[in-house]
Amino acid sequence: MKRVSMFLAALAVALLPTIARADVASADAAAYMGAWGLTFEGPMGPIDFTVTFSDAGGKLAAKVEGSAFGAGPIKSITKGADGVTLAFEIDAAGMVIPAKLTVAPDGAKAKGNLDIMDGMFSAPGSGAKK
Repeated sequence: MKRVSMFLAALAVALLPTIARADVASADAAAYMGAWGLTFEGPMGPIDFTVTFSDAGGKLAAKVEGSAFGAGPIKSITKGADGVTLAFEIDAAGMVIPAKLTVAPDGAKAKGNLDIMDGMFSAPGSGAKK
């Protein structure tokens, strides 16, 4: 019985990032809904992401896909003065790196910022709705 309890506890911790919920109501994020193609200017060239915002039971949900990196599940979604910020992890050649991506739409265009490793690397970006 002890092994089963330990297994279930470990499973719950492992699944935690995939079941994180946004504190942002979908109704408060209408301008974000849909897919956005964003390019961030890094020191080794551009980094492209597609960010898709959707409704999940009245809360804002998001998915991040990158051409150069494997983006993990969204851990948190917050809305502030600079836009909506998504916290997730990037798989860069087997290294798991914490990342935050902020998106601020203005009509069909958007500005953003990519923050990697809690401020060790930051890149401004922009894009458009797909």
